[in-house]
Amino acid sequence: MGEGLKALGFVSAWAALLLGIPYIINRGCNSQEINKPGYSAVSKPTGWVGHKEYIRYGNGAQEVVTYPSTGWTESRRLEDIDGDNSVDRIKINSSGAKSFRLDNVLIREHDYAANKEEFDGADKELREASAKYSSNRQ
Repeated sequence: MGEGLKALGFVSAWAALLLGIPYIINRGCNSQEINKPGYSAVSKPTGWVGHKEYIRYGNGAQEVVTYPSTGWTESRRLEDIDGDNSVDRIKINSSGAKSFRLDNVLIREHDYAANKEEFDGADKELREASAKYSSNRQ
């Protein structure tokens, strides 16, 4: 029985190490702030390996980019190109085996009526990110 517990402990330690390394790398690589003339950006880790970026440009335009915690969910880019706190474009990238391939672009001017909930949710996400990350910038 002692050998079985020892083997279980060994396997558990390796599993924790293998699962923990991507988590630690994600925290190290995606916890950053950049402030340069013309833009400021914040990147924060989300979940195990995902992260979210908020970027505000000098002209007031802003964007939120969400990279999923796994390759099995889509990534999205929300763009407010005129700085009015409304998402003008939503770029959706595929998930699964085709991860991060551009799948669709929704443009408010053309697609709002058919995608009202998507745009309203994106507007809310943009406002939340702006309030959370831009209070001490530019």
